[in-house]
Amino acid sequence: IGEASGRNGGQCNTGVAQDYASLSATLGADQAREYYKAYESAVQSVVTVVEQESIACDIKRNGKLKLAAKPGHYEGLARTCELIRREVDADVELLSAQEVRSEIDSNEFHGGLLQRNGVQMHVGRFGLGLADAAVRHGAKVYQGATVKDWKANRGGFVVNTSKGSIQAGQVLLATGACQHGGLGWY
Repeated sequence: IGEASGRNGGQCNTGVAQDYASLSATLGADQAREYYKAYESAVQSVVTVVEQESIACDIKRNGKLKLAAKPGHYEGLARTCELIRREVDADVELLSAQEVRSEIDSNEFHGGLLQRNGVQMHVGRFGLGLADAAVRHGAKVYQGATVKDWKANRGGFVVNTSKGSIQAGQVLLATGACQHGGLGWY
């Protein structure tokens, strides 16, 4: 129910729009750690589904590189790197400006933060492959049907949409990385 988009850059990685240090300061260390671990688990779940369902989406495990456009950005990335290493993921690396140049052939950045647990894929092909796999496993796909609300009942759930109501044995709630829409963070 709803819709999927192929408009993003195809990144699937740990993290939210703000950096980990800011997230930890805002929500507390325990909640920030839970978010990071949830995203880490989600990345692995996507990789597993792609492999098990043979989804042809050009998936590559290449990590995520956050770049420092100003010297102050590099200082912030250094703090974030130290905090992530200490609290949640030892496999992150702070890169110097020279190391970034060797990665992306640009002199414009003062360094970067490399988080290795991330993949990139053709998200349109992933979405279509995921829908095909879901249908093969018995799911029904309703395109362009915005969910208004849902309620549990004895047989599962009643889902009310912009195109009517359906009865479902199970419901999968899929959200984005930001707090938009009725589902909140996740």
